[in-house]
Amino acid sequence: LQLPWPVEAGSARAVVLLDVLEHMSEPVEVLRHARAVVGEGGGVVVTVPAWQGLFGPWDKMLGHQRRYSGAMLEDHAGRAGLRVRWMSSWNLYSLPVAILVRLVERRRGGPRGAEFPPVSPSLNRILCGFGSLEERALGRVTLPLGLSLLAVLVP
Repeated sequence: LQLPWPVEAGSARAVVLLDVLEHMSEPVEVLRHARAVVGEGGGVVVTVPAWQGLFGPWDKMLGHQRRYSGAMLEDHAGRAGLRVRWMSSWNLYSLPVAILVRLVERRRGGPRGAEFPPVSPSLNRILCGFGSLEERALGRVTLPLGLSLLAVLVP
């Protein structure tokens, strides 16, 4: 496999793809390159947006081509020569808000922009607190629901 960047095959222990695959027209090819770079002893850490039913104008403005289900991510990994070692949903606390926002956007004819709305410092602290709780929980359990998926893929 000819790598498109100057990284030697088998030269890394890890490749991190945070919110990358949803932007790629050929995500399996990207995962194949990541697999070549990590060789047999490494792994690929991936995050992707979940819930294809939430795909809409916001995603298009951000350059997304898809949202993922666990089965789709597992399929793309498998076709790239990787297997899922661990996968969980995450960003659970944002899912109800995202669903509500998408419903409102659909009634209004789309979002007003691709920027996150400003939040007060108090609300930001609350959201950070939820994020910290979720981070601690992910060390012990996998979450069945969330706005995104987090996975560790290995050769």
